[in-house]
Amino acid sequence: MKKKDVPQEHDMYGDHLRACYAQDEKGNYEIVTSAGWDVESVVNTQANNEIRSEAEQSRLAVIAGLSSPLEFHMKRRQMTPSMLAANAGIWLWRVKRHLKPAAFNKLNNKVLACYAEALVMTVAELLQVPDEVVKDIAYRG
Repeated sequence: MKKKDVPQEHDMYGDHLRACYAQDEKGNYEIVTSAGWDVESVVNTQANNEIRSEAEQSRLAVIAGLSSPLEFHMKRRQMTPSMLAANAGIWLWRVKRHLKPAAFNKLNNKVLACYAEALVMTVAELLQVPDEVVKDIAYRG
C-alpha cells in the first residue's frame, strides 16, 4: 500500500494511532500512522464480542460449579491452556486438570501465585469471578 493510501477512516484507537508499513514515492517501506478503517473496526468488534461471549459462558459455568475460576480468567485474558501453561511454568496436563473445580480448589498458594502472576492479577482475584456480566476484556498488563 502506498503511504498516501493508508486508511484514516475510523478512530477506533481513541487518542492513539497504529503503526503500519507503507511504501513511499520511491517504493521504500516506512512506518506510517493510521487511525484505522471501518473494516478493521467491524472485525475487531466481532472478535471482542466473541471473546466476551466465551468469557460469559465460562463465568456462568464457574457459578454453576462446572468449571474453575481459572477457566474464566484464562478466557478473559484470551489465553489457551497451552499459553497459560507456558506463562505460568506449569505442565499443560496440570493446567487442564486445574480447569475442573475439584482440582482447582485443592491448589496450594504457590501454584495459585504462579497462575495469578501469569494472568496479571492477585491470588484473591483469581479465586473469584464477577457477579455480573463482564464487559471489559482488556488486558491489564
